[in-house]
Amino acid sequence: MDTSPQQMQELQQGMQDIQQQLQSLSQQKTELEHLTDSLQELTKNPEHKDVLVPFGAGIFLKAVLADSSKVLLHVGANVTVEKSVPDTLSLIEKQSKELQVIEQSMHEELAHIQQQLQFLQLSHIQQKE
Repeated sequence: MDTSPQQMQELQQGMQDIQQQLQSLSQQKTELEHLTDSLQELTKNPEHKDVLVPFGAGIFLKAVLADSSKVLLHVGANVTVEKSVPDTLSLIEKQSKELQVIEQSMHEELAHIQQQLQFLQLSHIQQKE
């Protein structure tokens, strides 16, 4: 069987792509963890009303929360819905679980590609012998 350098290169590129996606996934999970922490802190200390609101480019506005029991959730197409903090936390937990499933699947795909690459490398070495 002739193993082409192109096959190995394609597998290596696939591995790099998955590793980049895993890195992006890790960032998303970290953002969800920070969001969860912030929302939980909000429920622990509802009388603390002073907040900093990101305005853009590292600029923040000081603001006072009118109602810390609800948040506005962007659902797409410039549409927001009002949700309670517990409902929002449940939604974030669901998203986190979905990301974990995707992450597991990507790790399995990465392992599969690594096995294919090792097989091709061994085949290539054996052909030279």
